[in-house]
Amino acid sequence: MPIRLNLLAEQQAAEEARRRDPVKRALWGGGFAVALVLLWAGSVQLKLSRVKAEMVGHEAHWKKVEPAFLQMSNDFRESGLIRRKLDALQRYSTNRFFWANTLNALQRVGDDKVRVVNLTGNIGFAEHKQVLVSTSMFINLPPKSWWKWSSEPLKTNVLEAARALLGAITNRPDMARYQPELISTLIVTTNPIQIVAKVEVVKPETITERATLVMRARDYSTPPDKRMDGFNSAITNASYFKQFLGKTNSTVQPELLKSRDDATDMVNPGDLFIPFTVEFFFPDKIRSND
Repeated sequence: MPIRLNLLAEQQAAEEARRRDPVKRALWGGGFAVALVLLWAGSVQLKLSRVKAEMVGHEAHWKKVEPAFLQMSNDFRESGLIRRKLDALQRYSTNRFFWANTLNALQRVGDDKVRVVNLTGNIGFAEHKQVLVSTSMFINLPPKSWWKWSSEPLKTNVLEAARALLGAITNRPDMARYQPELISTLIVTTNPIQIVAKVEVVKPETITERATLVMRARDYSTPPDKRMDGFNSAITNASYFKQFLGKTNSTVQPELLKSRDDATDMVNPGDLFIPFTVEFFFPDKIRSND
């Protein structure tokens, strides 16, 4: 039986060891990974250059349309201001105080023993400056534990607490009467340790319209001063005055509790009377000073 000898066994073993060298495989793998990274970087750079080109195009387009946009914004702002002024004028024209309605209602209330000798109507305006009330509420967040998956629930309802704070401001005596005109802002922000709720209430500049009616009259009843209160009640209980006046919105002021006659009275110069004054206060009307 022939014996086969491989005289190149050592060289073949060395060649096989070189092919199985881990450093060489790592170099091949690293080169392949570097090639992939370079390919990815090239694609990203290509996309970036494309986005930059689009951005340059958009910027050029924006510079072209920006003047028209600014002009439209100014026109829109001016039109909004004009619209608000027109609305304010419309509200004033439809809600202003009319003396004709008052005098028409007054002539329907009469008393044979009471004679009105003078009527004075007055409308005054009181200007109130803008008022800003700002306050903040801080709510600490519960501490986070590294061994817990979730933090503890917040015990305070932030929105409800902020609304309560806002209501406390708007219901203040100096703010409550201006509630339809109040502008409220609520901003809630969060940082790593607490929640901050900022509340702002702006009372815009307003004008209060106050109307008063002063009536000087004479009570010719017997005994004297018998019809003063009844005459005042008849006026305040009339439908028109009942709509605008409350029970405490009028006063009766007798000038003198002693009966006297008036020689200047051409109708009944010898009749005794007591002069008195009735003053009516109409509810204030608050108007925004737009």
